Amino acid sequence: MFLAIRDKQICQFKAEIENRKRMLCKKRKNLERNVKENMYLKMVLSDYNNYNNKMLEEKRKKIKFLQNINSYINNLNSDLNTTQKMIDLSNKEQNEILREIQNLRNEIEEIIEPLGDDITD
Repeated sequence: MFLAIRDKQICQFKAEIENRKRMLCKKRKNLERNVKENMYLKMVLSDYNNYNNKMLEEKRKKIKFLQNINSYINNLNSDLNTTQKMIDLSNKEQNEILREIQNLRNEIEEIIEPLGDDITD
């Protein structure tokens, strides 16, 4: 139930973001038209263009980053043997962690047990 509500909220947020993007594009076009009539708007338009350029740069960086990740994944998929070795190593490390957890639990029990005996005496 909680996930369905959360998913619905996410969809609503995405729709709202898209609406705001469209609104900002319309306002930018209006601003560009009004600059011709009002010289003070040139600074506002310049700031807005700088902001847009930064956003474009950031999105281009994200694209490059995601392309690098995609390339990395493709390289992993192309070598199934390496992938299997990584899975085996991961499973081995997980088993070691589980053994360590069990050892710590045993040590906790050893510490707690004598305390329980003293309390009842």
